[in-house]
Amino acid sequence: EASPFFCFKLHCNSMLHNSIPNYPHSKNEKDYRSKSGGGLNDYIVAVLTHTSYAADYYVDAAEGDDNFTGTSWSEAFKTIGKAGTSSAAGDHIRVNHGIYREQLTNPPSGTQVNPITYEAIGDVVIDGENIRTYGIYLASSGHWVTFKNFKIVNSRRDAVYISRDGVRIINCEISDSGHTDSANVIYIADRSDCVISYNRLINNYHGIRVYRGARNLINRNTVINSTNRGIYYDQDNSTTRNNKITNNLAINCQAEGIALHGYNLTSDIVSKNNAYNNNPNWILNGGQSTDFNDNLNIAPEFVPDTLFLASNSPLVEAGLVDEATGQLSTIGAFGIGEVSSDQLTAWADWVDQNGAAVTSSNLVQIDSEGKIRLKSGINEATILSPVVATPSTSVLRSVRIKATQAPFLPTNEKQVIDSDNATVTPEVRYRSSSTSFAQTAVSPSWIAVNPGARLSGVGNYFQTEIVLRDDGI
Repeated sequence: EASPFFCFKLHCNSMLHNSIPNYPHSKNEKDYRSKSGGGLNDYIVAVLTHTSYAADYYVDAAEGDDNFTGTSWSEAFKTIGKAGTSSAAGDHIRVNHGIYREQLTNPPSGTQVNPITYEAIGDVVIDGENIRTYGIYLASSGHWVTFKNFKIVNSRRDAVYISRDGVRIINCEISDSGHTDSANVIYIADRSDCVISYNRLINNYHGIRVYRGARNLINRNTVINSTNRGIYYDQDNSTTRNNKITNNLAINCQAEGIALHGYNLTSDIVSKNNAYNNNPNWILNGGQSTDFNDNLNIAPEFVPDTLFLASNSPLVEAGLVDEATGQLSTIGAFGIGEVSSDQLTAWADWVDQNGAAVTSSNLVQIDSEGKIRLKSGINEATILSPVVATPSTSVLRSVRIKATQAPFLPTNEKQVIDSDNATVTPEVRYRSSSTSFAQTAVSPSWIAVNPGARLSGVGNYFQTEIVLRDDGI
């Protein structure tokens, strides 16, 4: 039975609503729409403030200046590199949407307790233009840093070179890199405690390589159309390595999908990966193999023209049991209808149209990965965000909704998010006021927002509404 679902991120002050991620977005005058094609659309609706880290730095390629302080959007740096050299352990660097033609080289290190976090807000592209060797290069410094939500393209060699401990690459998309120097896209060079998760690697030379590292996690990545290998594990059969390669998808690679050299059956975990239509799918210590333990070799079944798994994909909830939730993981970086990330959205403060918390609603349900769906037999439901208060001096930021416009559904049905009951155009609505109002109040009036629309007249109290409909068309 068709069930519309999507991922929603509300960026607000965590002092008010701790359950909601607290990342600001682009400037008031700037709307943003992703260039993602193939049925994936981004919808911008709202904005609010952010929480404090040890220090917050901001980067804006269009309006920033490296002579600014970098401590607010109006004083944003122009380059990621400048923000990096200004940072220290515990700092959070937010990078506004745009194209950044630079190589980030050896930024300062964080600590295991206080890492430095770089977060892309919107469509942030690090473009090597096929003239820069790397996208991100961590060799003489860069321990305990995290990069989230970036796109890295056209690097001559490694898009991400890691020779530092504790590096996390989360929910990034890397494409068209490594071809000039026949190199890896993400390369962990004899380092430990790194996490490479929920990334999409598309049309590169090699995919992910782990060389002689320890306690690294390679989890829920999708590697597709590599000119050479998909995932390459190059070790020494040591019992002290304790690396994990789990829930990944390698597909259509011209050489092996997943190659394991020096894999140790006692300490290393290579489990519930899917290697399909590679040449060959598996290499185990130099020899080809058609299968390996509980790993899979089956067609993933995507939504047409996307990397989203179709609802009938055999990879949905086919991976390892998640230790935190007790639920089966999905194999690959994309779940159904959403871009996966390492931080699941919490819906605890939302209510449905009847005022019931969505966590106990008779109309909607939340699955193990934080996606919200209509319950079986329900054709339409409205959900309401909390009413969020922002300081009078705050700058309008945004909320982004990602949803597939053409998921795998029964014949003559299409998933929509629609508020006017008149079209199948995906819509959301927002309302705001200079004074507080109740979450389910009749006023102030709702304002519909279509993709690419700009907001205006937003007051200090803000709320958004989403209508889920399952329409036969």
